[in-house]
Amino acid sequence: MAIAVQTIVDRCNSALDAEGSDRYSWDRDFIHAVRYANEWLVSLFNSVFSAKKLSEEVLKDLIRARVFQASTHSRIAFDSTIIGDSLWSLLAIYPKITTIPTSPTIPTATDESVYRTDVSIGQTGGKSAKRLTWEEWAEKDRSFFISGNINNSTNTEFVEYAYINFSDYSGGGGYSLVNNNFEVEIAPSVSGELVGMVYLKYPTAPTLITDNIEFPESLTAFVVDVVLNFITYKQGDATNLYGLTERSKSELINLLT
Repeated sequence: MAIAVQTIVDRCNSALDAEGSDRYSWDRDFIHAVRYANEWLVSLFNSVFSAKKLSEEVLKDLIRARVFQASTHSRIAFDSTIIGDSLWSLLAIYPKITTIPTSPTIPTATDESVYRTDVSIGQTGGKSAKRLTWEEWAEKDRSFFISGNINNSTNTEFVEYAYINFSDYSGGGGYSLVNNNFEVEIAPSVSGELVGMVYLKYPTAPTLITDNIEFPESLTAFVVDVVLNFITYKQGDATNLYGLTERSKSELINLLT
């Protein structure tokens, strides 16, 4: 469940002893503080994720599983203007998926991948591709022990897939994509095939007091503290009663684990 922005504003007004007054307004004060809190939480989660101290499962309301048809180059582009989400983090790539419906139309592949709004990932999911570093990607076809090796198995059931994270491949030679979208490449080739992508959606920044902050409700008090910190900083409050310190990371972990 998300956090209602109105709840944040009401609690902040109470903490600031400004209930029923015009001292703080949405347009002048709170919208900036709430949007700052949204960005600050994203940064904090990134830091915690990088330390591998917190599972993405706590952000399940932001996790999306979608289907794409890979390009002739075995690549998938993420176009936020078509998909409707901004990408926060790529969680998984699934080649060889089963689908709902079970036999969707698969047109001839082109240089551009296709976001398939008519297809969902089936119950069995498919194979899981391992994310490689750029160094591993360059060496994958020289070693049978690296996932993505084109020769690692003659039995398709035992092929181990891999992918390399988003990159801009439109360097020239007539190869370019609409909006120059970054692409994920998958190996061995899945040219023209349906591929599942699971990703973390970037939380939408609130614009109205009737909006929500797309983080767990258990973080409500935490968000209130961040908003208050921003407002007191803006006021130049030397006491900084609501200041946040390095304890924020450990507090976040304690709240969500």
